Amino acid sequence: MERVWRRGRWLWPFFWLATWPELLFPETGVDVPVTVDIRQVGSQPCHVWRRNFHFPRRRRWFTSRMIYDERLRRVLEGIGPGGALAIAWEMRFEPPSTLHLDAAGWVLRVGPLRLRLPA
Repeated sequence: MERVWRRGRWLWPFFWLATWPELLFPETGVDVPVTVDIRQVGSQPCHVWRRNFHFPRRRRWFTSRMIYDERLRRVLEGIGPGGALAIAWEMRFEPPSTLHLDAAGWVLRVGPLRLRLPA
């Protein structure tokens, strides 16, 4: 991955806490090697992505579920228990082997509540 980053050092404690339910991780870096295992689940067009970011300190697999939302015309990624963090992705394939992912929106789901997060 060319760049793994987050805004503001003050967010580090939040990212560290978010490692426990496998929502996010606090590490950052440039040219970080990533292993990705993608599998289809069930009969619906849903894929489970298991990513392992190879930082100097070992990181657990980072698992999410990807579905295509016809209404939004975007790929939605659910991360953590029950998809507590949802990201709408703008995806673009650049031949021969580059997939560009740009976040188009973030939502935190807590029970029936939906909280849009700032870009």
